[in-house]
This record gives sequence, structure tokens and C-alpha cells, in this order.
Amino acid sequence: MLTRNEAGFSAQARKFVNIPTTSTGVGGVKTTAVAADGAYYDLNGRRVTAPARGTIYIHNGKKVKLSR
Repeated sequence: MLTRNEAGFSAQARKFVNIPTTSTGVGGVKTTAVAADGAYYDLNGRRVTAPARGTIYIHNGKKVKLSR
């Protein structure tokens, strides 16, 4: 509970945490080639059966925009 005129004062630090200096992470990434299926996908990953003009799609692993 705060008494009068104590608001805004910070308490003394009482606990210290030792963080090790070693870092972790991903050493390497291996990818496999994916065969191009010729289908169009929207930006949410859903397959599109009738692509509309002027919309951005993923086609054979690349981002494409169908011309108007």
C-alpha cells in the first residue's frame, strides 16, 4: 500500500538474473524442390479454380498478377 507522497518512486532491485552469453539458433536449412503443378493459389494458400484478372496469385512458386 502506498502512503502519502510515495507514488512514482521505484523500489531497489533485489534479484539479479544471470543470462548466459551463448546463443542458440538454426544451424542450417535444407529444402527440397517442389514440382510445379500449374495451379493458382490465393495469398491465403487456397487453390483457385477460376483466377480473376487484376488479382495477385501464387503460380508455380512465384507471385503473379493477372493482367486486365
